[in-house]
Amino acid sequence: MYNTHVLERIGVFQINDSCKSIDVSKDSKYLLATATTYGVKIFDTKNGDVVAEVKVPGIFCKQVEMSFSDKQFLVVYADKGQTFVRIYSMKDALAHGKQQKDKDEPLKYLY
Repeated sequence: MYNTHVLERIGVFQINDSCKSIDVSKDSKYLLATATTYGVKIFDTKNGDVVAEVKVPGIFCKQVEMSFSDKQFLVVYADKGQTFVRIYSMKDALAHGKQQKDKDEPLKYLY
C-alpha cells in the first residue's frame, strides 16, 4: 500500500473483514478501512494494530475518506435501501479507541 499524497510506501495490512474502502492520513500515521460488518477500523501504520473502531449504523459501509486536514473523516453507508453520509472527528475516534459502544456520534449527518 502506498500513500499517494506523499508517494510513500506504507506496508501490507490484513483486515479480517470485508473491506470496501480505505484511506490514509496525509502523514501516513493512520490507515482507515471500512469494515462492512462493524464500521470503520483505524490502524496504526507503524505496527499494524487497530487503535480505534467507529461503529456505524446500517448494514453496509461503502466508503471512508479523510478530510484534507486529517481532522475529520467521512463515512458513506447503506441501511434499508438508503445511502447516508456521516462525518466523524478523528480526535474523538482515537480518544475512545476500541471501547464498545452502541454507536459513535458523528459531527454531522448528511442524508
